[in-house]
Amino acid sequence: MSFKHHKPRLSEPAAAALSLLLSAAAGALLSGSSIAGTASFAGIAAAGAVSMPASAAVFTGALVRSAVSGTVGRNAVMLTSMLLVFVVRLFIDKPDKPERSGIVTGAAVAVSGTAVSALIGELPYKLPFYLFYGAVSGFAAYAGAVSLQSLRRQRLLRLTGLYGACFGAVYTLAVASLCSLRTGLADPGLMAGTAVTLAAAYFYSRQGGAVCGALTVCGAFLASPESGVGAALLPAAGLLTGCIRRRRISLSTGFFLLSSFALTILSGIPGERYGNGLTGLVSMTIGAVVFIAAAPCWSDKWVAAGDGGAAELRPELERSRACFLADSIGGIVSAEEGEKEERAEAFCPEEVCSSCWRQPVCRSTEDTAKGFALLAEQIGDGFPQELDRCVRRESILRAAGDYRCRRASERLTELGASGCRAVLAEQLHITEELIRRSPLREEMRFSLPVSRRIEEKLRRHGIEPDKVFAGYNSSNRLTAEIYLPDDGTPDRSARICDLVTDGLGVFMECSGRAASGRQLRLTLGEQPQYTAEICVASRCADPSGVCGDTTVSFGDGSGKYYAVLSDGMGTGGAAAARSGEAVRLFRELVGGGADTAPAIRLVNSLMLAGSAEESFATLDIACLDLDNGGLRMIKAGAAATLLCHGGSVMKIAASAFPVGIYHEAEPFCADYGFTEGDTAVMFSDGVTENEYLFIKELLLNTGGQPQPLSRLVEEICAKAEVFNPTARRDDVTVMGIRMRRTARSGGKFGA
Repeated sequence: MSFKHHKPRLSEPAAAALSLLLSAAAGALLSGSSIAGTASFAGIAAAGAVSMPASAAVFTGALVRSAVSGTVGRNAVMLTSMLLVFVVRLFIDKPDKPERSGIVTGAAVAVSGTAVSALIGELPYKLPFYLFYGAVSGFAAYAGAVSLQSLRRQRLLRLTGLYGACFGAVYTLAVASLCSLRTGLADPGLMAGTAVTLAAAYFYSRQGGAVCGALTVCGAFLASPESGVGAALLPAAGLLTGCIRRRRISLSTGFFLLSSFALTILSGIPGERYGNGLTGLVSMTIGAVVFIAAAPCWSDKWVAAGDGGAAELRPELERSRACFLADSIGGIVSAEEGEKEERAEAFCPEEVCSSCWRQPVCRSTEDTAKGFALLAEQIGDGFPQELDRCVRRESILRAAGDYRCRRASERLTELGASGCRAVLAEQLHITEELIRRSPLREEMRFSLPVSRRIEEKLRRHGIEPDKVFAGYNSSNRLTAEIYLPDDGTPDRSARICDLVTDGLGVFMECSGRAASGRQLRLTLGEQPQYTAEICVASRCADPSGVCGDTTVSFGDGSGKYYAVLSDGMGTGGAAAARSGEAVRLFRELVGGGADTAPAIRLVNSLMLAGSAEESFATLDIACLDLDNGGLRMIKAGAAATLLCHGGSVMKIAASAFPVGIYHEAEPFCADYGFTEGDTAVMFSDGVTENEYLFIKELLLNTGGQPQPLSRLVEEICAKAEVFNPTARRDDVTVMGIRMRRTARSGGKFGA
């Protein structure tokens, strides 16, 4: 059972129309606002910060309201500045660049103000004011443009660094503009400021409440002293409320209102000079109600303030990942050591004794077995007295000599192999210890609230995780790593996915599952931007019907998806065992957290030390980035790969040793563009170069529609024997990869 929550999406024309409508409404609203008794520059800054069509809509909204209210003359500087901003931006390159938006807006205000002052004969007196007014308007437009740029590119309110300063300036100006619309006991700016301050205190502790409260007070004082006095105690109330963060929403809201009321009473209700203090309390109450209604829909996916709990979660995640990978390597060492078996083959010359007429008599006595044992261990040509009655002495002596030579050779081989294994095991133990101390390299923005919510949901349903880490990767996609005791229970991935999906209101799927022998790690995540379509076709050359090639595809949980093709030496079961071992080891190491290059070197070492005979396999690996697109090809002795990207076909070939043939394994690695609709074809060496031109034609001659991937690989595999110039048959495996864009689904929180 799964829970999918589909997001309704607007079409592009509808989204554009809605954007223009909101811009016009903002222009009409801001045209009536004021700062310190003069017309607010918020509307001008908005016209300079938004895109070109939205800028025209802001000007239109302001003009319509001014015409309806009869204030065109009073708003002449504002309307002229908006129009001038729009006209100038029509003729400059990259008009939406924040620096240019700020410069154009500031210059337009200064020019418009200077012109109007000259017309009414007040130029000497008002010129300094309009220069200052233009500078402030330009900075506000720059801050707005930077904020909008962050929202468009990252879909995120990043309240740190430059972005934090710009968002702070925009918020202060918005509060000032809303406070100027105050009527009676209702102060829109104080309502909005109260809701934001309370949210910051609840979700981001004392610092959030104090900072947002201070910015709200600043904006309120810019509007008027009355609004400023009504909001003056917000920083203190936010600071106190932040001390009891993460309690029940109603409890935090009640404490905030009680603190505000108590502080207002203790400070004395303002006199008539600064208005009625009741206005501030009423507005704060309404803002608190707004917070209660909006708080359940809050998600830190859209807001990045502070470290998101990284100070607490990052060390734990580093330790858990490192120990998990170390346990994976330790498990491989234990498995390799467990495969050592003592070979105690007894000397029993069946080829001599099976045709002897005395065999039933000899085998029935204990002396015969004892004599054979002595003969196998003795040095020289003597004959044990227990075998005095043997009628085939010469043949028995020759068989015993051959046995002793063969056993001596095997012991020498085993001795050399055991030495290699001992050295390799020691290297792996050292690697295990190093990895336990390895740092976390992946960029991740942690979310402590989501981590705790997942853990609480699982515990309520009888699942006891060791650790839960949730956060957002570099593509702002929610992921979660859940570490569970590996107690041998059946697959619980689907059950856990359903519980997490239900608990977060966000559809989560299992993108990685790995076991270290001690723990089970599940990696869950929202659907990435792309998905990989993979099809395989193969043909066996061995009469046994066993193909010596092995393929596998899997994800590592971080947005990377691997398609692996291995061609074992020879054909049949022996080749299948070699390629299967190479693929298995690679998947365990990468699934445990190792990088691809070190994983291939470890696979090479294990296969070198695992057999005294020549035993090797190729590794052809395609690593796809499902978040951002892109393809990384890793090759160790593999055949070429044909990549169809951007309407052309590229051949990717590399000269590198297969794994298990040479002690130095340096795989080929390169990155390529790979996006929606692109196709890559990997194959074993049963597909010869004579077929490459045919494959290229299949990839390019699609008639406008890409050929189904399953049909493509089947056709390439079927034609392999036709294009093979030699009579020697080999296993043929074709693996096709195509990138598809995912039909995204989301949840009620949009997290």
